[in-house]
Amino acid sequence: MQTNNLTHRKFLKSHVEYDIGTYIPDEIKLIEGFPEENLEWLKNTEYGSILYFTSNNCTACNINVMIETYLKHNKFSYAFFCEGYTENDLQSIRSKYEELKIYAYNAKVIAEELKVRSVPFMLVLNKVGQVVAAGVVNTYEHSLEIMKPLLRSIDKKK
Repeated sequence: MQTNNLTHRKFLKSHVEYDIGTYIPDEIKLIEGFPEENLEWLKNTEYGSILYFTSNNCTACNINVMIETYLKHNKFSYAFFCEGYTENDLQSIRSKYEELKIYAYNAKVIAEELKVRSVPFMLVLNKVGQVVAAGVVNTYEHSLEIMKPLLRSIDKKK
């Protein structure tokens, strides 16, 4: 599992690019050999969506950052993509935060499907499922920085 930590550090030190403007597909494969997950709901949200990608094998990943962001900015829709967590861990999170979408995934598969190649990573989508911001995120402050496009859109609606 040391490879995951090295991969994370490599991306954290370098500039991680993501193709801003792309749309999230309606269905994606998260784990090889399992049915595709329907993500069509991401194209029909009121304020936009935040997608976090984390791994239990990554020392820089902190699921509490995702939860803090959700609790402080709960107008957005959230999806947490968690690699290496047990089903009990995921079920515990689901039971505390029922409105969150929580998915188990495999890093190799998600790299092919969504082009997310590092963790902890965040995708910010507008209300029609288009990526408007993306980046490595391991603190609440990082989350706020990447979320600026959505935060500005809410400010404009006030």
